[in-house]
Amino acid sequence: MATRRVVLTTINYEDSALDVRTLDRARQFLARFAESDLDETDSSTGASLHEMLLKVATGAVSSIRSTPEDKTHARRLADKIESADAADARLNALDYLLHERSDIGRWIVSVLRRADAYYVRDHLRAQQIKVAVLTGDSPQSERLEVLKSGTSVIIVTTAVLTSLTQWPHGYGAVWWSPPGTRWDYEARMSLLATAGDARSSNYFVGSRSSSRYGDGAA
Repeated sequence: MATRRVVLTTINYEDSALDVRTLDRARQFLARFAESDLDETDSSTGASLHEMLLKVATGAVSSIRSTPEDKTHARRLADKIESADAADARLNALDYLLHERSDIGRWIVSVLRRADAYYVRDHLRAQQIKVAVLTGDSPQSERLEVLKSGTSVIIVTTAVLTSLTQWPHGYGAVWWSPPGTRWDYEARMSLLATAGDARSSNYFVGSRSSSRYGDGAA
């Protein structure tokens, strides 16, 4: 199988201090309920954290054992996130990338979990961008159909990404979620190296503190 050299370019964004503090406090608070059904929800975005806090505040999930004090604190944190009403800096970075590299035209955005996939999808659809989502629950026939469809942006979860043996022709790559290990990083770079055309550029959307690996090549 032919391979080529792949260059990873990081599209950095700056988090505001208020956003970082508020979201970190929310994550620390929600860590108390790690054994509950909240475990299945992504905590990497303000929207998903807000959703999780409301579940604690309202007692909507039976497996969450929260005290009245927990519910009050969860409501206060949720209100802080909601009142901030700040644009997600990662979405801004993604918008910038899609605009600046419009010559590529088609993209595969890899995310860690379904929550992020639908979060990014809703944002892009609001801009009238044609988007498809593939998760671990998507049948193989659906995956093949979507990957051959020419859809402008295809958002895939890790389960779908790791099942690929050949990078789809004509698609650039965006890593929404950072690689957690060196093996993960090398596996993604190796997959991109199977692309048969120069348009399959490789980008990581991340804060200046979120990636261990930085720009590189494989």
